[in-house]
Amino acid sequence: MTYVVFNMKSIAQRLDEFFRRLLAAPACGSADEAFALLGRVLIEVEDELSGIAFDAGYPFDDGRMYPPRTDAER
Repeated sequence: MTYVVFNMKSIAQRLDEFFRRLLAAPACGSADEAFALLGRVLIEVEDELSGIAFDAGYPFDDGRMYPPRTDAER
């Protein structure tokens, strides 16, 4: 999947939009709901504003922000 975006935003601008959308979202009733909300909102923001296609391999160097994963807990 390739995205063509003519108005790509910086990571700082995308983070601002991510936080704006999280604050506007309804409250979550559980930790699982909150975790799912974080992932969904971040993917939406990055799909719309980054211009970088989602890579299921979660690379750390493609310029896109990726949601947290349960298998990456520290």
